[in-house]
Amino acid sequence: MEYIYIIYNETYKILLLLIPILVSVALIVWFDRRVWGFVQRRRGPNVVGPSGLFQTVADALKYIFK
Repeated sequence: MEYIYIIYNETYKILLLLIPILVSVALIVWFDRRVWGFVQRRRGPNVVGPSGLFQTVADALKYIFK
């Protein structure tokens, strides 16, 4: 029973660190694309999904399959 508690506790710690990092990276990429879209006077990533949230997923898939 103690092993289950240890595994749960460690998984909780990992997720507590990993999820905010992943969310913040996605938001930074989204904000960066919005700013450069405005600077270059072109449409930003807001054409891919709601408010451009799927653009990060599309970029990740592109880099994985390259």
